[in-house]
Amino acid sequence: MDPETEHAGTAEPGAAAWCARAVCGTEYSWCRAVPGGTGTTLLALRLTRGGGAAAQAAVRSLQSAHPVLRAHIRAASTSSPTLAFPSPAPELALAPQPSALAFDSLLERELNSNPWASEPGPDGAPVLF
Repeated sequence: MDPETEHAGTAEPGAAAWCARAVCGTEYSWCRAVPGGTGTTLLALRLTRGGGAAAQAAVRSLQSAHPVLRAHIRAASTSSPTLAFPSPAPELALAPQPSALAFDSLLERELNSNPWASEPGPDGAPVLF
């Protein structure tokens, strides 16, 4: 992209918004791991007290700068998943934990807390495996 033409006609630098982008290799590899993808991203950070507001602002900034981080899988086939890019980005709330959990147990807990985790797929098989 040409930085000079990218911001032409915008009120401030960086104000140009991307509405769509082609699905690339990274998204395909995410979706290949599980049929249809999991639709779950877990970001675990160990912060000092009072760091939550700064982390929330950083997450919002990342979502604005990288549209794929706010995308949802709309439909999935074996050859090409379709991503939807909602505007504005959905609010992601931080979920502070009272004690420091090991990353593996935190990941397992988050995967098990999703509503789709207990529902079998159309063929009666579990969604993840």
